[in-house]
Amino acid sequence: MATLTAEFALYLETYTDTAITYDGVRVDPSAVQIYSETYSLEKLNEFPAPELKVIEWRKGVKRELALCDSRQMPLVKLRPEIQAPGFNFTAYLSWRGFEDRPQDLALVDWDEDSPASAVVEQARGQLREHFRKRVDDRRREQVLEWQREDVYPYQGVATEPAEITEREAFATVATTVAKHIPKSLKAKKATLGLLKETLAAKPDHTPEILEKVFALSRQEKEELGLLLQRTSLTSLIRTSTEVTDRLDFLRALEILLFDTEAKKVTRERDQLHKILENEAWVFGEEYSLMVSERGLSEVLRKHLSILREPEPVDTSVRLPHGNVGRVDLMLSKTTVWVQKPHHLVVELKRPSVTLGMAEFSQLVKYATTVIGDERFKATGANWDFWLVGNSMDESLRSLTRQSHLPPGQAAAIGANVRLWVREWSEVIQECKQRLHFYRDWLDYQSTDEHALEYLVRKYPGATPTLLLPDDEDGVDEQATNVPGPRRGDAALNPTQNA
Repeated sequence: MATLTAEFALYLETYTDTAITYDGVRVDPSAVQIYSETYSLEKLNEFPAPELKVIEWRKGVKRELALCDSRQMPLVKLRPEIQAPGFNFTAYLSWRGFEDRPQDLALVDWDEDSPASAVVEQARGQLREHFRKRVDDRRREQVLEWQREDVYPYQGVATEPAEITEREAFATVATTVAKHIPKSLKAKKATLGLLKETLAAKPDHTPEILEKVFALSRQEKEELGLLLQRTSLTSLIRTSTEVTDRLDFLRALEILLFDTEAKKVTRERDQLHKILENEAWVFGEEYSLMVSERGLSEVLRKHLSILREPEPVDTSVRLPHGNVGRVDLMLSKTTVWVQKPHHLVVELKRPSVTLGMAEFSQLVKYATTVIGDERFKATGANWDFWLVGNSMDESLRSLTRQSHLPPGQAAAIGANVRLWVREWSEVIQECKQRLHFYRDWLDYQSTDEHALEYLVRKYPGATPTLLLPDDEDGVDEQATNVPGPRRGDAALNPTQNA
């Protein structure tokens, strides 16, 4: 019955002289909706302006964005693609232009240049704004109720920015778990007071504490996480955590690469590669990981998918001697202002390897294969190939110091392909420079202890045994594939100025 009600709600509200009866019961949308609002969207062409009606339901219905014709009948249903925790709703988007090619509406999300796609995006933006307002409305109503009951743990009106921020965070958290708070006024006041103190003292631990105290369901935990993202206090916490994690990672990377003992057992594929595929920001904030430890054939498929080009019948790509080349990491620029695809292919070498012409020749093979393949070349994409290691011999270093090329660039093939050789000390220093402002603002200095704790917590299976703490119980030692003593059996002497 709920599905039937949502299907015909807009039609029945428009044509009030029409009635639908199912199994002897009249379909009445007004009896099961708790809120509705209609928005007129921006007019795009010769058709009348699109109209969006949002209906919030009392009972659970599948969230949908229904694209409707001029008779208010749904032609196709899409996912709303918005976050609206705690709301059951149907959004009806009516526009005359949907009737031109109704058979294409199911694919509107893949046709970004069509007028229908522009209308749908406009509607989703309005939906986000609608539910931001509705969440704020609900929160204000709940806080007013607590104030009337004299259980709200704050007094007076907040005037200082820090106090306003704290109250916003409290309202976000407290209203999310409101139904779990005891009903008696005395217990309710005590619970809200404790929640206030918890949020003020340990804001980053609040979700974990609430889960233990209130036994939140999975959906409630997800809702709490989404709502916390909207408060400036938790945004500050999340940002500072991200920065300190990155600083800890850079220190851990220095230990893996430059510590006298650790670099002897750090392997390319088992450790370095597995870790860096999840820390692609090291190579530039503008890149996103596309391919990891895959062949050039997969690189071609990913490249064509970015361009939205049809995949050819033959996608096999081979090196000059017929071998299958496997790249360590392929990253691509994903920012909207990039005029044409820009890919970065990174070839990693273990710390114990000194880069030389043999390693560089492997990079040349990858690059010449790409530039020589018409399926790659025809698209005009830019390609950078990086060979990255701890150090390089003098022959290779001289190749990266040519007067007509930028420092680090060893060669160029045509106008679109560049080959670089990078030392880890240089890459890490560039990362530190990007984080310099935040590090100073947070007054944070990563230590070896913090760095290794981050490494073991995030990548237990890829951390060399040497670096695991003596009492580490939760790590599968077989996954590390690295023999050798544990930390404590050998001295760690990381290179401080690397």
